[in-house]
Amino acid sequence: MNPTISVVITTYHRNELLAEAIESVLAQEYEPVELIVVDDSGVGHAESVIGRYDEVKGIVKAENEGCGPARTAAVEAATGEYVHFLDDDDILLEGKLSKTAAALEAHPDAGVAYT
Repeated sequence: MNPTISVVITTYHRNELLAEAIESVLAQEYEPVELIVVDDSGVGHAESVIGRYDEVKGIVKAENEGCGPARTAAVEAATGEYVHFLDDDDILLEGKLSKTAAALEAHPDAGVAYT
């Protein structure tokens, strides 16, 4: 069985971009994936987007604290062996998670993989 990859997307008032980022993760052929979206708006701005997807674990912050604390909250909630950060204005290209997992599995002493 493949190791679980927890994909973390933090967002702040960018719903128009968030859905495309989420869709790019859900389109990955790699399994299993845990998708965590952190709404750092402090007002639940992204709840309407997060709520469209049963596959998304949403974290809605009570106040805006910035990207660092938002990512920390997601990592603390993550259950995957690997964590992949994705900004809300980016997308994953086809095969990205499979290639990253293969690289990490081939080099078990590596602490990080990035592009």
